[in-house]
Amino acid sequence: MIYIICGMPGVGKTTYAKKIEQETGAVRFTLDNWVHQTYGDEHHIDLGIREHAVKYQVLERIEELLRAGKSVILDYGFFKEAERRRYRLLAQDYKTNSEVHFVTTSYDNQLERVLTRNNEPGNVHHIDKDILDSLIMLFEKPQDRDVVTINT
Repeated sequence: MIYIICGMPGVGKTTYAKKIEQETGAVRFTLDNWVHQTYGDEHHIDLGIREHAVKYQVLERIEELLRAGKSVILDYGFFKEAERRRYRLLAQDYKTNSEVHFVTTSYDNQLERVLTRNNEPGNVHHIDKDILDSLIMLFEKPQDRDVVTINT
């Protein structure tokens, strides 16, 4: 099984992914953690490039787990439908299921959480209100009828 955790920054994706991890024993991959472990605070490298490189690195480990019949939780955000589709197809390639879990919350909760997180050690994204608002415009809300929606 591939759990595809999707949602905007500050909605509670990682908290939710940890809950699934505890309940199922699936292996959790949180993109922000991997980016920070790989690049530290090297902000001179564009975040998009860092994220893409990390996803490519981690893919081999994900495929290894799927071949072994293990489940994985991908806490990546998945802003775009095309990326969610790519991982659904990966699940099909490994003859396993996939579920998109769309995590959401109120705008006020979201803003408060990202502003608080800006001061946490290991935070790879500094998101202010303007950045959050622009990210909201880029996000493609899942439209599939089989999406699991979680409101935090």
